[in-house]
Amino acid sequence: MYDLFNSGDASEVDNVFSPDFIDHDPFPGISTGLQAMRDLVEMVAMAFSNRDHEILFAADLGGGVAVTNWRFTAVHTGEWLGMPPTGEPISYCGIDISTIRNDRVAELRHVEQIHHANVQISQTLRAQKAGRSS
Repeated sequence: MYDLFNSGDASEVDNVFSPDFIDHDPFPGISTGLQAMRDLVEMVAMAFSNRDHEILFAADLGGGVAVTNWRFTAVHTGEWLGMPPTGEPISYCGIDISTIRNDRVAELRHVEQIHHANVQISQTLRAQKAGRSS
């Protein structure tokens, strides 16, 4: 799943997620299901370059359930949630609880520090604006 976001290749979503995939915590403005995941992969790919997920911790809980703690790093090179590109690096962490069936992610429960990324971006934008106005 993390390689999918790193590559930004939304055409691979069907190979990673099951046809009846459910995202129990969908990104605001995006529903759940395979098309929603394609949209999210594309949205991240358009907003960030040099994408990398570092796995900080991973455990198989049994019964097809796994938990993963990760750190995402990238460079903000495209619009993200209405904020123009800064060209600066961002980093935030998240935790996923995945249910795997038939070697694909069938269900996903997750939390990310999206707010941390948004704060990093908005602080950079303010600093860039202040630098231009002085």
